[in-house]
Amino acid sequence: MAAIFCEIVGSDFYGYLKALTTILIIQLPLLFADNKDKRFRNIIVIGLVFCLVGDIILLYQEMFIYGLIAFLIAHLLFCYAFYSHNNNKLSFIPLIPFALIGVSYYLFLLSNLGQIAIPVAIYISVIIMMSWLAAELYLADKNSKHLTIFVGAVLFLASDSILAFNKFITPFEFSGLFILLTYWMAITLFACSTVRVNSEV
Repeated sequence: MAAIFCEIVGSDFYGYLKALTTILIIQLPLLFADNKDKRFRNIIVIGLVFCLVGDIILLYQEMFIYGLIAFLIAHLLFCYAFYSHNNNKLSFIPLIPFALIGVSYYLFLLSNLGQIAIPVAIYISVIIMMSWLAAELYLADKNSKHLTIFVGAVLFLASDSILAFNKFITPFEFSGLFILLTYWMAITLFACSTVRVNSEV
């Protein structure tokens, strides 16, 4: 809450509190995850660490592309975690709606992207893939554990969509609030999935 308040009022403490919040979220799998599936937990933790790196880099607008790369790596790690946890099973039908969303939103942004059009296209492709693989996991076994992952992926997609609209189309009031809330809910659900997926607690 303090980080959100600082973001709204434009306080210099915003960056520190944002990073601290992400660090606290990373503690969830480190402290409470069951060790029955260490690989899944470790991949999620490393992905969350790259999210933290992205958080810090994006505090500097001139380094936006490097923040994008950090989050791209995080999404690739999440993709691998979800795919491997689903025993490498794929059904391409659930990909269709996510692909349509990704292509439509990219075309909507394209005229404002300039020199970073290709990096943004790659990033959108990866986050769409991450959302699809999360959906695959839930559809393969519809339980609360996998629902946690799927909802987290959708929230991450929503957060990045709001951020892109605010940055490339037009800034709007309280955009930072919506971006932070959806982002932190997303990574918190990913962190909690290491507990839910690996234990009955």
